[in-house]
Amino acid sequence: MNYTIFGAEHIVSMLIIFAVWVIIPFLGSKLNQWQIQFVATLLAVLTISVELFDDVYRFQDGHWLLIRDLPLHMCGFATFLSAYALYTRNQMSFELAFFWGMGGALQAILTPDISRFYSPYYFYISQISHAIIILNVLWMLTVFKLKIGKYAIHRTVLLTLFLMIFISIFNYFISSNYFFLCEKPGGPSPFFVGEWPVYVISLIFFGIVIMWILDLLVKRIQRFI
Repeated sequence: MNYTIFGAEHIVSMLIIFAVWVIIPFLGSKLNQWQIQFVATLLAVLTISVELFDDVYRFQDGHWLLIRDLPLHMCGFATFLSAYALYTRNQMSFELAFFWGMGGALQAILTPDISRFYSPYYFYISQISHAIIILNVLWMLTVFKLKIGKYAIHRTVLLTLFLMIFISIFNYFISSNYFFLCEKPGGPSPFFVGEWPVYVISLIFFGIVIMWILDLLVKRIQRFI
């Protein structure tokens, strides 16, 4: 696929995504409580369905790999957590989906790894699947009106670091690269500075900074919504 970051296809996709992020929560705010939960359940089903469809498509297309396509990246965890939180309104799942989803999915949309786009399908499914994570979080913030807890960022940072230990062990045994702990992703992200293992330290540092900024922003914004 002849694709460039911030090329025409990329910009158009981001404009459409932004429009969906605005329109769907806005329309959701006009619904009654039964309708709100019904749409939230549909979003949860859509989220899981997109992930399952993508796995099946990759498998039949010959591009599904155990070392790459399990939902063990931060966005993979955020996908299932956001779907679960939509259905149950579970506070911790919502908070993890917020920090992991907003921090990770937005980067994936802005600076996608074009080395993995074997055909137009892979570009579009990447944009769609990451956009759904943020849409789910925005729904919970603006329609469910869930709040980020006082110590949510502390819990999230500690859990992220703890999870990285287990992901590192898993990577070691199957030679995978989940959480991008063994090799930098192909996208031009400014948060992966240097080579391994230096960039892992920069990833942790910038990850905590991004979570802190998100925490400050959402708590300020939620005063007015």
